[in-house]
Amino acid sequence: MSEYLLTAAYRPDTLSWDNFLLNHSTSYKAMVLLCWVEYWAEWCFLEPRWPGSKQWSVTTACGLAVSVVGLATRSIAMATASSNFSHIIEGEKRQA
Repeated sequence: MSEYLLTAAYRPDTLSWDNFLLNHSTSYKAMVLLCWVEYWAEWCFLEPRWPGSKQWSVTTACGLAVSVVGLATRSIAMATASSNFSHIIEGEKRQA
């Protein structure tokens, strides 16, 4: 969400739903759906056999920390680049 707000602040001319990258491709949507199915299948079928298998652990906490640091780094980079940032790959230099 922070990147959407940063794009809105610095590059409102390029702001769209595409900034969320949710409508990437059919393959992307299929993989997201498969991830959800996998998670809930594990929750329904593995959790009763091995209680606590879906609990927080050191690995989960480390993964969350790495994700938060990555998101913060990306947000700071977007704010630093300000008007020079774009989600659209440009082949030619933009007119000032």
